[in-house]
Amino acid sequence: MSLVITGNSHVWMLRGLDSHAPGVSKIFQLGNGRFERRPFSSLRGSRVVFTEKQYAQRLRGALNLDGVTTEHYWAFVSVNHNARVYRDSLWADHRPSALDPHSEYPVSGGVLEAMVRTDQTGVRTFFLQLLEAGVRFFAISAPPPRRDHPAVARGVPLETIAHIDGVARAIWRSWLREKSIPLVDSPPEARDGDGFLLPEFSQTQVVNGVRDAHHANSDYGRLLWPEILAHANALQAQP
Repeated sequence: MSLVITGNSHVWMLRGLDSHAPGVSKIFQLGNGRFERRPFSSLRGSRVVFTEKQYAQRLRGALNLDGVTTEHYWAFVSVNHNARVYRDSLWADHRPSALDPHSEYPVSGGVLEAMVRTDQTGVRTFFLQLLEAGVRFFAISAPPPRRDHPAVARGVPLETIAHIDGVARAIWRSWLREKSIPLVDSPPEARDGDGFLLPEFSQTQVVNGVRDAHHANSDYGRLLWPEILAHANALQAQP
């Protein structure tokens, strides 16, 4: 058995690291993170198949599998893609009540938590199916938000972004702990005092004339790598 690492586009922070680790068979992008907001998978006996076409095609192309099975160990870069919540245009005018209860358009903590939990629906469903199928896996967190994220240019305050990201991360940590799903979290040394990704860990390549202002680079991935391998070894040690 070997480790397969996949997930949304944040998986590319780990690009190339599999060539330096025996026992890691593949790192590849399963597909776009926009599909994670709704259920994208189905339990079929001892395997979990993807009902989202892009995910199914990518898995088949990478491993010639029609589902996530127990023949591999797995790691999924699928939690804390919190930009889906904080980049919403709502936040240019509305403020979390925890930051400013007297703002003209406050959003209560309960409403914000409900938004976050709704955003996590697809991945939670997928993880529960994996547990039921007996698949051995762990979660890898997406990197912290960036100060140069496009949401900032659209008027979302940095303080709002940091608060939403913090709430979402706390909810994910609590739920994963409750389900006994291991998590490789964002390392403190990669974040500034406000919780944002330090500039030296930002991916800045230009694709089709557009500068990447969303992802982390391979230097950030290397910070995660020892813990990823430790989790993989722990899975292999399980009876």
